[in-house]
Amino acid sequence: MTLGFVSSCGYSLAKATANAKILNFTSSISALAFFMIFGEIYWSAGFAMMGGQVLGSYIGARMVLKKGAVLIRPVVVLACFLTSIKLLYDQLTHV
Repeated sequence: MTLGFVSSCGYSLAKATANAKILNFTSSISALAFFMIFGEIYWSAGFAMMGGQVLGSYIGARMVLKKGAVLIRPVVVLACFLTSIKLLYDQLTHV
């Protein structure tokens, strides 16, 4: 989402990252509502993941405010590169 905001909307990396976080939060709330309706929630795993998300978001937001695009750019590139490598690996091993 961050790359989409930067390339399609011309946002700065900091603004694109902030908007992506808002969309991630919205989709997570929607998923929670969906799974609550159908009673398919594993509460202990969900609370553990929520704690990690809150902690990671707090640390990440503080780092972005301190370092800005100098930090965001390499992290976004690295995350995209690693995701591409994983997808390629998965495709090659499941043939």
